Amino acid sequence: MVIDGDHTWGLVTRDPKCDQNGTCDEVPDYPCDLLDQLTTCDRTIGAGNVFAAGAYASNTPCKIAGGRRYLTKEQPNLAETFACVAKLGSAVPTSWAKP
Repeated sequence: MVIDGDHTWGLVTRDPKCDQNGTCDEVPDYPCDLLDQLTTCDRTIGAGNVFAAGAYASNTPCKIAGGRRYLTKEQPNLAETFACVAKLGSAVPTSWAKP
């Protein structure tokens, strides 16, 4: 299981264009079009990450076998799935990060 310790989900400040146009200037690959897939667990610390969003994050829901929030040995493509859930990223937009 991968746990995100941030107290917020996604970006610290949400680009209003995400809601209006489906794009985010701060993080071009931000999943504006997938926000309807968020659950209460995605916003709960300690629930296990399956959908990280923000700068340097996977920005996509990770497909975990059985709908779990943790990986088991039955997980197909274990390495790829772990890479997806482990890429938590940053709540700080890329324009604020130092190179």
